[in-house]
Amino acid sequence: MKVIGIDPGTASCGYGIVHESDGRLRAIDHGWWKTRAGERPELRLKTIFDAVAGLIEAHRPDAVVLEESFVGADARTALFVGQAEDGESDPLDARGADAVARLGCAGRRDLPCARAALAEDRRVIARLRGRAVANTPEGLVVDVGGVGYLVAATPSAVRKADGAAEVSLHTYLHVREDALQLYGFAEAAERELFVQLLSVNGVGPKVALAIVSGSPAAELRRAIVLEDTARFQAIPGIGKKTAERIVLELKEKLGDAPVPISSAGGTQPHLVARDALVELGYSVGEAEQALAAVDPELSPEERVRQALKAA
Repeated sequence: MKVIGIDPGTASCGYGIVHESDGRLRAIDHGWWKTRAGERPELRLKTIFDAVAGLIEAHRPDAVVLEESFVGADARTALFVGQAEDGESDPLDARGADAVARLGCAGRRDLPCARAALAEDRRVIARLRGRAVANTPEGLVVDVGGVGYLVAATPSAVRKADGAAEVSLHTYLHVREDALQLYGFAEAAERELFVQLLSVNGVGPKVALAIVSGSPAAELRRAIVLEDTARFQAIPGIGKKTAERIVLELKEKLGDAPVPISSAGGTQPHLVARDALVELGYSVGEAEQALAAVDPELSPEERVRQALKAA
């Protein structure tokens, strides 16, 4: 894959080109274009547009990374990737060739903006595949072609990466005015529920990550359908009103989705473990917090045993 990075500016516009092959990155070219001080703004922009268009024509990149500083509306840096349709790419909304061809500056009719082609799809980095090189308090570090990505990952994603020569994670890129944060998930269902939770008023990415980290996505969906608000109130940062909003708003979105049940007589494993702890004197909230720290893939009996051991 060949990638062009653009660091735009009206006085000086920089660029760099890298090529990735067999997991290795190689720098191809770099430089900048300058415009004359005192020149009319539209002429400066036209100079930059022609230079970028020439660079794209000469190198035919697979992707472009653009720092959105032309617009001047705020200081936010946004990442937009246009990926060519090669039949093997991740589902990044493959409009790359068109987006690259339309690369330009916002606010001018003759200089169309790449943001318009990609703004409606936030799945800029939808998946990472590489080697987990560190597990830090800030997140999991995944080495992809020599570049280390810091990913705030669910416990199941961390377990998936632990000891593996290579790991593939579903990801979500959260864009803030001062940062770009990647969140990682072991399976698509976790990511899907995470995104749905972000639509609930009062639920940010950290709280959404805490929710999907506590139990398998199927069990959380079942709790929503069964209006089990106690399941969510047990999570730090979630009060009664937020838990009720999660159930109310997401139950409507889940609609008639099938409720997952276990093969053990239709009894839900998490409720079996929770009820066992309640019988031992735990409150519902305390039982949920204790089970949140235990691997949800274990049997109910083993989860109870681990929760008691950690108490």
